[in-house]
Amino acid sequence: MIRYSEYFNVSSEDLKKRDVINVFVDEDTSLHVDPTLLDGSMIPEFKNAHQQFLNFFTDFLCVVRQIKYPGDRFYKEAVRRMKFKEISFNGLGYGKSNKGGNAVGGKLSTAIVHTAIDLINAGKDNPRIFLLMPFFEEGVGADRISDMTIFILRESFYMYTARVAKELNLETKSVVLDQKEYELPYFDNEPIMFIPMTLATDLPTASCYGDVDEVCEYNSVLRAKVSEIIGIEAQDQKNITKSKLKDYIVSNSDVYEELITTVDGYSFLSYDEAKDRLNFELIDKVLSFIANKYHEKGSVIGGVEFDNFYTCVEYMIDECITLIEENRIGDTLLYDGDKFKNEKTVQALLTACLSPYCKSYDISLDREVNNGPGALDFKLSQGEVHKVCIEIKLASNPNLLHGYTEQLSAYNRAENLEPNNSYYIVVKGDDRNQKMLTELEFVYQQALQNGNAPKLLIIDARKKPSASKRK
Repeated sequence: MIRYSEYFNVSSEDLKKRDVINVFVDEDTSLHVDPTLLDGSMIPEFKNAHQQFLNFFTDFLCVVRQIKYPGDRFYKEAVRRMKFKEISFNGLGYGKSNKGGNAVGGKLSTAIVHTAIDLINAGKDNPRIFLLMPFFEEGVGADRISDMTIFILRESFYMYTARVAKELNLETKSVVLDQKEYELPYFDNEPIMFIPMTLATDLPTASCYGDVDEVCEYNSVLRAKVSEIIGIEAQDQKNITKSKLKDYIVSNSDVYEELITTVDGYSFLSYDEAKDRLNFELIDKVLSFIANKYHEKGSVIGGVEFDNFYTCVEYMIDECITLIEENRIGDTLLYDGDKFKNEKTVQALLTACLSPYCKSYDISLDREVNNGPGALDFKLSQGEVHKVCIEIKLASNPNLLHGYTEQLSAYNRAENLEPNNSYYIVVKGDDRNQKMLTELEFVYQQALQNGNAPKLLIIDARKKPSASKRK
């Protein structure tokens, strides 16, 4: 896992000044480009992007109006226009393969065309409605509308990337895309596309009307207005499917106009850096702390030599424990006031702790590896033979025992790994679940007596001096 700042050897601040999301070059980040954020963009390459997006769908609707029957040449052209290629290596999405496949394929593009036909037949042809497709179109979530937006505006994104690369003196290669030449940075022999933070927001998806609050920040206002118009009680909103909501939009002019008014008049919000839900700031602070720590000691990460991979991994994990328990790095980063944060935040902190050591010792760090039984938190490896599985749980997790006895064992089998080459790391942020922790330690001791057992580490991240219980 390598972030842009590390890969290009530039500061995160330099990227932030140019509005670049400092994501990973080798792993997708759960953000998406929201087309509702295009209006009013001050980025030179995107000043006309909002109108360009609307023009695309205005032209699409012009084609749809010419359709006489399904299968005619206008119908086929409309379907073709709704097929979008996924632009690879932009660092966004739900763990996509970066192979540049179809973001929207034949079946979905056909469904969108039929939605457009229904809207036109009902006299509703404002292209702004397509900004809200994740709200009402089955199969179109935030991830897909992001891919569609990037594809439609790909020239703007390429020009933005080329300008930023030039300003930061990044190594680039000349590449011809859509018959135009750009100087773009590369990773793994593929051009990278930078994404502006002010055009991105969190990436959930809406499977039903009740989930739409998660898709767009403004929906609390929109939901109240639409619910009032169609007479939906609060307790019934989660039962309204996208398909049913689309029927309301097509058949009810008040609902349709309310959506258009919301798009025209609401102040849409991009990713909230202050809340740091994806832990960008946390990662930066951890990496800065580690760098300063070694600078003050006059030493470098990786200065300690090891004769084998597994001893090196043990050392790296010990260093992470020291950062949390002795250097107290988690006191501010793992707490929101007095409340301990969630498991994802802990995973992000441990990712940041491990990554500089992995880089120094040429060890691959992979997150959310899924070889069958589910997503493993961490896999550390060196070549095909040497590897370690790491699963992380909060001490307050009700599935603490199951994670050790069943979940980690399944991961080890999937990786063909000996149990003692795996770690079960429990992070204790408060005093809850002490009874289950005691039971877990008992299970671990019994497993040791019976032979080969996954290593158990309990890290005390509570806001007070403590020591790890190393087993």
